[in-house]
Amino acid sequence: MANVLKVFLENGQTKSFKYDAWTTVQDVVSSLESKLYLKASEHFSLVVEHIKSLKRNKLTLLDPQDTLARIASRPGAHKLRCLFRVSFVPSSAAALAQKDLHALDYLYTQCCNDVVQERFAPELQPDTALRLAALHVYQHAMANGVQQAAKITVKAVEREFGLERFVPGSLLEGMKRKEVRKVLGHFLKLHATMASSGGKQLTQLQAKLHYLDIVAQLPSYGAKCFSATATAGSGGEIMGDTVILVSPKFGISQITGTRNSAFQPIPIASIEDMVRIEVKQLDEVSRMVRVLFRDDRHLAVTLEERDAGELVLVLGGYYKVALKGERELPIEYDSSLMQLQHRMEDLAPPYLAQHRVCTREMELYCSGFEACPRDAATSSKLRTLP
Repeated sequence: MANVLKVFLENGQTKSFKYDAWTTVQDVVSSLESKLYLKASEHFSLVVEHIKSLKRNKLTLLDPQDTLARIASRPGAHKLRCLFRVSFVPSSAAALAQKDLHALDYLYTQCCNDVVQERFAPELQPDTALRLAALHVYQHAMANGVQQAAKITVKAVEREFGLERFVPGSLLEGMKRKEVRKVLGHFLKLHATMASSGGKQLTQLQAKLHYLDIVAQLPSYGAKCFSATATAGSGGEIMGDTVILVSPKFGISQITGTRNSAFQPIPIASIEDMVRIEVKQLDEVSRMVRVLFRDDRHLAVTLEERDAGELVLVLGGYYKVALKGERELPIEYDSSLMQLQHRMEDLAPPYLAQHRVCTREMELYCSGFEACPRDAATSSKLRTLP
């Protein structure tokens, strides 16, 4: 079916949206947040990944203001799949639980999937992966009717659900199954000592919070890296070719470690210290992103066009999370980029499928719709397929 976007959710479901030339990414995000009863909207976004990519952690943010038609017209778009994710992770899982339990459940499910699908590899050590797997086993058993922790056994869970749901595949292949069961059993017994004072055993919510607290210690949790040429400081000190890291744990940092050395991010500034972003076009393929901070310092990075766009989205997203959704980061584009944007908006929509031409003021194509849209209010309505 033409002009349909399929979005993959972390709970295993998919949602299909019929869209037109005006439908934006934000339209889809807002619809999903409403259907899933999510209130902490500042944490969520749509991302895409290459369906044949070997890198499971290569996810690209989509601009909320971009139209689905424009994204679908890009080269190679048919090789991408769209996911709805918590892209801007909270600094505290407990704080998120107090604000939005539905969002916490979605984040927990997402992290469980990321562990099993090895999106955190290679930084996730086997011991930590099995500790997480044991918490996942415990919570899953409780959710499926086992009310007493003493009755949760690895063999019973393996017989009922299989271990592949909880343990990364590389561990199951690299360790003897007997050893995996032994380690999981050891960690399950430890959960009895993790309950809060006065509690005899962990509740499901406590198990989820412990799980998320462990995952939050991983360097790549909620992080994005960008290869760039950078200058920083009040005097414009040259940093040269480097990797800029943006994460809730390390803020805005520079990565100096190599493959053979320890991971050593050097802090540049905290997320909350940003006051404005300026984006300038250098040539047809390069952009300069200049981040200004409170203390008159700045960070200027030169990146490829798409990386620059994603960097701005990541910085803006985490700024909004840091300020609890109360304020957005001001972003200024130079005149050449604004003119380019206007030229792009003036172009006719891409030919995505068979279409019929509409006359009068709407000289745009209509494809896969019941009627030709006559005005923006009608055409921009998002249609969810059953």
